[in-house]
Amino acid sequence: MRDLAAAAPKQRVAHLREYRRFVHAGSVNSLQRKLETTAAAPVYWKADVQAIVQAHGEALLASAAPRLAEWSADIDDALRAHALASELNVMADLCEHWADRWRHAAEQGDRLLPAQ
Repeated sequence: MRDLAAAAPKQRVAHLREYRRFVHAGSVNSLQRKLETTAAAPVYWKADVQAIVQAHGEALLASAAPRLAEWSADIDDALRAHALASELNVMADLCEHWADRWRHAAEQGDRLLPAQ
């Protein structure tokens, strides 16, 4: 995560674009398999799944700049690369300290549970 956060802005944006393609393609594949193997599903369920597949397919083919859901749609590549670096560094920090937090919670045991 830190390596990607420190990469050149163009590399970060390219990685984000590839990640988004991977996610959308995986969703399309998974949902299409579900449609094929769920013959007895209600018509409304099938229609919903087909609409979701279509939306993922359109996103996969779109040339729009990649972004994560909470990012503004009108940010440029420089801001997009900066936002990705910030989020990656936050995640790396959390991962680095996860074991210490887990150990502390285990040591506290039931003392962390609310009083009843």
